[in-house]
Amino acid sequence: MSYRPLAATRAPKSIRDFVAKHIDMQFADVHAMLRLPLKDDGFEAGCNFACVSTLCGLIAGASTIFYKQTGSNGERFKGVLNDYYPWQLQPKGGVSQAESVATIYFDYRNPLAHAWAVSTKEVGKHPNKRVIVDGSATVLGVVKQALTEEAVAALETPTGPAPSWLTPVVVRNAAGGFDLYPHSLYWGTRRMVERLTRDRARMQQALALFATMRTPAVGP
Repeated sequence: MSYRPLAATRAPKSIRDFVAKHIDMQFADVHAMLRLPLKDDGFEAGCNFACVSTLCGLIAGASTIFYKQTGSNGERFKGVLNDYYPWQLQPKGGVSQAESVATIYFDYRNPLAHAWAVSTKEVGKHPNKRVIVDGSATVLGVVKQALTEEAVAALETPTGPAPSWLTPVVVRNAAGGFDLYPHSLYWGTRRMVERLTRDRARMQQALALFATMRTPAVGP
């Protein structure tokens, strides 16, 4: 089996082209990372953080290009997760939607984007403001194992229930912190983007954004 492209058939053609030429390749990278590690083939790395970082980048991209073009980066990131992520379809047993959204943004996305996955905070005021390690941060984990090609393909099914073996995306761990499951975030982020492409109002906003670009969003 190979990567299954996002289902965006209801979107305008330019949006479909953008998804096919610009977004699918980034999801395909995660598809490949979900197969790792492949120790028998000499691939020891699991790409745990790389997988989560790429997915957080895809969420951020969707929040700006397909969701809305107002508000702060954080507001858009959390907003698209609250409004379009398929929380009702994921298995029970994880933390609440509100806690999941906050955890993905504050505990995973920000540290991965800015501080090598180290939780930090700013103290002091300009010009004496400085960054220190946040000693009160919760214990975090990324729980990932190598999936078969069939299992990854099941995550890429655009409709119907989630795979029976899917876990909640964020689960509280024994240390009182959180564990994030990249395969679940992959499943949910794909469905989130596909849902956005079915929203006519959001797609009209995206087309208006593309119209402001000096060069086309996609090639000929």
